[in-house]
Amino acid sequence: MGYAKAVEQERQVIRYNNLIMHDRCGIQYHTESGVAAFVTSTMIAGIGYGLSFNLVAEVAVSAVPAERAGAAGSIAETSNELGNALSITLLGSLAALNFRLHGPGVAGTFDETLDKAGIAPDLVMPAREAFLIGLHIAAGMGGVLMLIVGIVALIWLPRKLPG
Repeated sequence: MGYAKAVEQERQVIRYNNLIMHDRCGIQYHTESGVAAFVTSTMIAGIGYGLSFNLVAEVAVSAVPAERAGAAGSIAETSNELGNALSITLLGSLAALNFRLHGPGVAGTFDETLDKAGIAPDLVMPAREAFLIGLHIAAGMGGVLMLIVGIVALIWLPRKLPG
């Protein structure tokens, strides 16, 4: 498959996703949507993270005897931080790889491309689109991984608590 055909297929997928998000959620993501869509989605995610982190910490601390509560809280926090670091590293690398493969080829990253002296204006939009496609791929992969982990948890975790 040629580069132009691959980029066009990715654009069609993004258009389809944008249509779904706009129709179902009222959110529209594209290179011109600006800060408002980013801030809105980040606020929604932040509220969800805050609620889930408090719940996880409470469950971890209350599931062990009082003398081991500190260790349980530490393990819960460490696993949270490790998961964040690994996901940022792996999904960020996936987004960067997409930019290097499908970007305009001026530089290795979006920021370096825009900072390049004398960059032609007709290369800015393809660079923005390649960066956004990389973010969509990373976010989609993160969603798929979360779905897989959720299914594994439903299958693996016991239905009834002991005792």
